[in-house]
Amino acid sequence: MRHKGYIRQRTKGSFDIRYSLGTDPLTGKQKRVDVTFKGSYKDAKAELLRLLRTIDTGEHIEPSKITVNEFMTQWLQTVHSQISPKTHERYEQIVKGFIVPAFGHSLLSKLAPADIQQAYNKWETSGRLDKKKGGLAPRSRLHIHRILSSALKHAVQLQLIYRNPASAVKPPKAKKTTITTLDVEQSTILLDAVRGKPIYWPVLLALATGMRLGETIALRWKNVDFEKKTVRVVESLEQTKKGLRFKAPKTERTRAVILPEYALEELKAWKDKQAKKTG
Repeated sequence: MRHKGYIRQRTKGSFDIRYSLGTDPLTGKQKRVDVTFKGSYKDAKAELLRLLRTIDTGEHIEPSKITVNEFMTQWLQTVHSQISPKTHERYEQIVKGFIVPAFGHSLLSKLAPADIQQAYNKWETSGRLDKKKGGLAPRSRLHIHRILSSALKHAVQLQLIYRNPASAVKPPKAKKTTITTLDVEQSTILLDAVRGKPIYWPVLLALATGMRLGETIALRWKNVDFEKKTVRVVESLEQTKKGLRFKAPKTERTRAVILPEYALEELKAWKDKQAKKTG
């Protein structure tokens, strides 16, 4: 059976594509599908031909009635066990703070690249969660794009949509950040300023080894080797809504870091002081 369809222009740059899937065996009536397409008439015609071809090849995906809000909620549940709790909290914040307000009411099947681009343009000048003036930082907009694109890619895999609309949108470009390092004099001033405070030891280790904050506060004495003058980075500590949580280092590989002499001597003195208190 040869399937047919037609195109009707709604407004400038917007078309209704209607085509038949054949006769419903239960009702005996023609089963039709309506799709809204944004672009030129030529592109709409090409899209109709593509849709009709998918029926012939058995690859057709009937547009779903699920909304973006419903799908993103399901997606967050799906990835919950695949990422760290802290990362999931960040994903949830992005989804509820930006993606759902922008697209949540839309049908997933009708989310178009133009809709996504419009939201990106808006976030460039406004939309901060703290209600302050100005747009989102480029890195924040890029993070939104990556999460949205990843979720929509999953929707394609589930055959809820036939293509990822975010892949047709140029992602926001994040500016490269320049890392500023402290020289010896600046490091000495910083250590003197925090000496005697709980933050002193994480600062000392960070300056001496380049370890990340979570790695410094997760360090235990059993991972400090005074003879080899090294510390082994085997875990990191992060704060989540449910409390503190130990996790693997960011690189997911343990590593040994050499301790400079001044840091080694201070750590020895600190350990001896702890031993006297508990002894």
